[in-house]
Amino acid sequence: MSFSWVCPTVGTVSSVLCSVYVEILHEALPWALELLFLDLVVFLMDQSIWAQYGPPPQPYIWAVPGALIPTGSDVSIFCRTPPGVTTVRLYHYEPYGRWFDHTPEGAQEVFEFSLQRMTHENVGVYYCEYRKGGEWSQKSDLLNLVMTVSSASNYILDNRVRHIMAIFIVLTLGVLLLDAWKSRREPMGPLQSPKMRT
Repeated sequence: MSFSWVCPTVGTVSSVLCSVYVEILHEALPWALELLFLDLVVFLMDQSIWAQYGPPPQPYIWAVPGALIPTGSDVSIFCRTPPGVTTVRLYHYEPYGRWFDHTPEGAQEVFEFSLQRMTHENVGVYYCEYRKGGEWSQKSDLLNLVMTVSSASNYILDNRVRHIMAIFIVLTLGVLLLDAWKSRREPMGPLQSPKMRT
């Protein structure tokens, strides 16, 4: 590779500096360009690998029968991942910060985590992630499980309220009837014996 540089008039300080500078450039430039070229190749290869593989895709999470769970009911949380994962992890993010791991069987892509008899300890925010090729995926979207009062509990509560109201009404009627019965038995005033005519 040859370069031509034009230096100012010979015999001046600037011409001497220019000729030294040109000499250094002739020696160092091919080496510097080679390093720059190698850096560019490595950068482009990194970008190509990242674009081709990228980070593992985000898993998908959902709950059956849904995110609103009646007290005492069972719920299943599912996580869908791409094939070839080594571990799937379900995080109970809030309020406890605990997790459950699942190891796939074969080419499994959907993983079920069952929660039996929902209580207040099971509600909160969940998400899942997986490990593939030594790297953890991004977190799934957040799933917020909320406990509701079950319809059976509502029925029992409604029946209890009806029973209490019925007892109150019966007691009130009993007090009123007793009061009416007592008032009929009491005389209207002092008993007077009939006057005798003489």
